[in-house]
Amino acid sequence: MRIAVLFLFVGLIMTSCESYLSGPMKDRVNGWASQTGFTASANLIFHDVSVVKAAIGRGDTASAKTDCVVLGDDVQSANGNLPTPYEPMTLDLANGYSDLYGAAISCYHDGSASNVQKLKIDLNSMNNALSKITQARQLGSNVAGKNL
Repeated sequence: MRIAVLFLFVGLIMTSCESYLSGPMKDRVNGWASQTGFTASANLIFHDVSVVKAAIGRGDTASAKTDCVVLGDDVQSANGNLPTPYEPMTLDLANGYSDLYGAAISCYHDGSASNVQKLKIDLNSMNNALSKITQARQLGSNVAGKNL
C-alpha cells in the first residue's frame, strides 16, 4: 500500500512539473509562472528595492544595510526558479538578478561603512537591474497573454 501511495505521489509531482516542459509556449510560461510564484516573487523584489530606497532617502545606513540583506536573499530565491521555458525571458531575468544581487552586496558593504553617496550609486544599479527584470516580465507577459 505504501509503495502504491508513493508512486501516486511521485506521479503527481512529475505531472505538475511537466506542465511547463511541453506544449505551447503560452501554456509553458503560464505553468512556470504559476508553479514558481513568479509574479509574487518579482513583486517582492520590487518592494524590497523600494524599502532600500526609503532607507537611503532617510540617510539610515543601518536600515539600508539590513534591507539589502533581505533583498539579496529574495533575489537568490527568485534566481533559483530559473530557467523559464522561454529563453529570452530567462536571459533577461538572469542578468537582472545577477546585477541586482551584486548591487545588494555592494549596498550591504556601503551601508556598513555608512557611506550614503555610495549607497545612492548602489540604488542606481538596482534600478538598472529592475529595468531588466521589467523587460523580462513584459516578454513573459506577451507570451503568456496576461500580466505576470
